[in-house]
Amino acid sequence: MRHRRLLIPLTLVLAGAAWLWRGEGERRDLTDRIGNLGTRLDRPPARPAPPTPPARRSAVERDPVDWQAVAEELASGSYLGGLLETNARLRAAIEAMSVEDLLAAMEQLKDAGLSKADLERLEQQLAMAILLQAPEMGFSRFAGRARNDWSFFLGDEFSKWVQRDKDAAVEWLRRHCAAGGFVSSRMIQRPFFDLLRSDPDTSAAILATRPPAMRLESLRSLAMRELKQSGQEEWAKVMRAELPAGDAPEAIAWPLMNWSDGDGAPMTLAEVDVYMERIHVTDEERKACIMTVARQLRTWELSAVEGEGEITDFDRMRSWVQRQDPGMLEPATLAGLREMANRGSFDEAGNLAIQFHEESADDAFLTEVLEAADDRTEPALLRSLIDRLSDPALREKHREEQAHRLK
Repeated sequence: MRHRRLLIPLTLVLAGAAWLWRGEGERRDLTDRIGNLGTRLDRPPARPAPPTPPARRSAVERDPVDWQAVAEELASGSYLGGLLETNARLRAAIEAMSVEDLLAAMEQLKDAGLSKADLERLEQQLAMAILLQAPEMGFSRFAGRARNDWSFFLGDEFSKWVQRDKDAAVEWLRRHCAAGGFVSSRMIQRPFFDLLRSDPDTSAAILATRPPAMRLESLRSLAMRELKQSGQEEWAKVMRAELPAGDAPEAIAWPLMNWSDGDGAPMTLAEVDVYMERIHVTDEERKACIMTVARQLRTWELSAVEGEGEITDFDRMRSWVQRQDPGMLEPATLAGLREMANRGSFDEAGNLAIQFHEESADDAFLTEVLEAADDRTEPALLRSLIDRLSDPALREKHREEQAHRLK
């Protein structure tokens, strides 16, 4: 009983303390809220955000369309910070048009009074949108345009389609070519070389759409330069599989050629050795490679190595041929003399031809050089070459052909 009487007052004291603590907390919270409200009332009112201006319409979205303005907007487009095209809205608007509207727009362009450059720029921009939406119809419609600008444009766009959907693209190309439809070489070259390293089977399928006799020539492109660095084994595999047997050795030798608009940098003799070993050339392919090297002065020039001693470029080439296939030394020498007379020094080629003729009595050394004579040829050397011919009929033939230069 005594403990119970003590417990009741203690409970009342604790309850009162809790009530006072809670009241103090509420008072502080109320004080803070009043203070915050006062601070907000003291601040100036926030300005409303300005309305977002409507996006400027591109020239093609105006009604009626001013095609001259569209052409100018396309021509003046540039990249902001290297990322965003200033005419991106225009390009997006064109891509958003339906195929029917795009075709109708191409018809409108004919009567829009545009310059040739503006017309071509607009036609290709509209065609690009069509090819993206309806590639089969688009390529069937545009493939016949053989102008050089369209050849490059269609080659680039067709390569994009092959990379998006190779099965559909290659099947369309196969059917189109089988039906006699025209395609520019660029439509073969661009996807072929783009995929040769990563997907040689698709490159082979693309090449196989062309008639066999046209396949190698359809690949004549400066893109061949890339094979100096990589793709050699893939190239050899596709050429051996897809070309007629008579064309394959020539194709194997193509990567050795000087594929350039200028002097270029073809393979050196050491690089040719590596290439032939890498692809395991056949005897016929080796002969084709030797003759290609024999016709390239730049290959001889670029093949000099430290410590080889005093040796001419011509002798360097002949020594290399001797190591590769002694039986090819004479035809390679004749080809080299002809190339030197045509593109190097006629005098040097002529003097070498006289030397080889004295050793072998073979008129072929003289005639190879004589065939390259022109109006710059020194008459005395020309006369010496003709007079040394052992065959009277050949001597008379060349005297008649060169009579105007011998006066």
